[in-house]
Amino acid sequence: MKQQLPISKPIGLYEAKTHFSKIVDDLVNGRCGPVPVTRHGKQAVYIFTSDALPEPPPKPAIRYGIGKGRYQIIDDIDEANDEVLELFAAEEA
Repeated sequence: MKQQLPISKPIGLYEAKTHFSKIVDDLVNGRCGPVPVTRHGKQAVYIFTSDALPEPPPKPAIRYGIGKGRYQIIDDIDEANDEVLELFAAEEA
């Protein structure tokens, strides 16, 4: 990871859009630090290089079958509730 440069002075959104290629070039080549971008005078976002990001945490392992044996499904589940049957019954033509 490269040495972090100090945060650059804030720039407006219009200026950031107009000079985006130069900003990216300066960031990649280490000529400036993260660039705060303002919108209507309020800070909106930062533009910075991806090497300034921390390493993402590892994804947890998927656990299949976690509920096995914890639930009981009755044999006539499809016929257990008349209201449910009415909701999901196919309309007759």
